[in-house]
Amino acid sequence: MDFWATHQCIPAEGRLVNVGGRSYRHCRCEKCGRDFVEDAQSGEQYAVNVSVFGFDRLAEEVNRRWLDQPCPQRPLASDETDRSIPRQGGG
Repeated sequence: MDFWATHQCIPAEGRLVNVGGRSYRHCRCEKCGRDFVEDAQSGEQYAVNVSVFGFDRLAEEVNRRWLDQPCPQRPLASDETDRSIPRQGGG
């Protein structure tokens, strides 16, 4: 499933952001508040937390779940827990 198809990104095509010399398309869903990025070079997609320094990838189990399910259409209480699960391997 492609998050661009189920989430309502603002703007619809996402924002192009440069972080650490790489370009990403960033999507913050207006309905559920989840954040995603797509690496402009590789096309890889990740669920992320947004920080002042860039994007912090979420734990792989959260990444897979958020990318594989359609937009829940509202913020979920479990999303805050998901955002706090440490990512194994860092970065």
